[in-house]
Amino acid sequence: MATDLTEASNGLLEAALLGSDWREALSTYSEAAGAKGATLVRYQPRDVLKSRLHNEFVLSTDSLASSVADYLAGQAPPDPRIARVSPGLGDGFVTDFDQFTPDEIGRDAFYEEFLRPRDVRWHACARIDTSSRVGDLYLSLKRSVRQEHYSRAEIRAINACLPTIRMAAAISRTILQAEQRGKNSVFDGRGEALFEFDVRGRVIDFNPLAGRLIGDFLDLSRGQLSALSRDDTNRLARAIAAPLGVPPRVACVVLGEPGSDRRVIFKTFPVVGSAHDVFGATAAMAVATLWERPGWPPDALVASLRESFGLTNAEARIAALVGLGVSLAQSAATLGIGIGTARNYFKAAQTKIGVSRQAELVLLVGSMKV
Repeated sequence: MATDLTEASNGLLEAALLGSDWREALSTYSEAAGAKGATLVRYQPRDVLKSRLHNEFVLSTDSLASSVADYLAGQAPPDPRIARVSPGLGDGFVTDFDQFTPDEIGRDAFYEEFLRPRDVRWHACARIDTSSRVGDLYLSLKRSVRQEHYSRAEIRAINACLPTIRMAAAISRTILQAEQRGKNSVFDGRGEALFEFDVRGRVIDFNPLAGRLIGDFLDLSRGQLSALSRDDTNRLARAIAAPLGVPPRVACVVLGEPGSDRRVIFKTFPVVGSAHDVFGATAAMAVATLWERPGWPPDALVASLRESFGLTNAEARIAALVGLGVSLAQSAATLGIGIGTARNYFKAAQTKIGVSRQAELVLLVGSMKV
């Protein structure tokens, strides 16, 4: 068992160093440790939890996936281990009998009514990482009803490999967070609002620009992002789910009442690679941009369109407003001209610019540096 455990623990370290998926290595380790399966559970700090995040993130082996899903869905009675099992970084693995008497286990609904029917019975748990920003990470080994409780000799054997596992966890967290900081700095530098999501679509972080949209256009409760109207919320949920699906997709929705002067353009996209929320990493991102209906078209944009495509001033003003997302009717009203006149100017501008649809003009105007 010791040799297998050493090799399996080194497998977790290798996954961390290579940035690989932990699931396969975690499954190999749990088998070497004589467990039915294993979970990595991250508990968030309380001050962070109050402001924005869900309190718990779990990565499990496939052997425990259905049980973990039931647990996270709220189908379990109160879990007594949350209050009583909290080993420190100076401790090794603790077992059920370190925290509970056999009589307490036999009378507890969580053990008897939830775990036992799912063929889960005995635990060995250790804290393997801690962070003031993303909380404490615990590794829990779980044995089936048919297996024996962990013996003292078995605990000594898995404790001997604990330093390697803790090193792997710290390396994964550090590498993934460094990658995220690099991505975030790009969007901060561009002045764009950024939301980060875990593998279940919950918000795990956002930048200050994104925070300004919460309350005006968006609501954030227990990690779930929603819009202020039901229709927008349904469309927003589909956009968040798109980069987390199989296959992952990018998505874009516009939030806010049609015709209103202020709307939010919300784009989502997947983060590829081995991003796992138990390490405070990100599975998907969203860039949110506030669109405000312009008044008079910006002089610099009008001049750029006029000089680049040989437009008249009137044609350039119409093209600028329509290219900024203003309807033709609203553009005509802004410029104080009739809708027929505006339509003639717009058609002339389209011909000179070489675009046939408003969407093409919007893309062109959006790409022009003014």
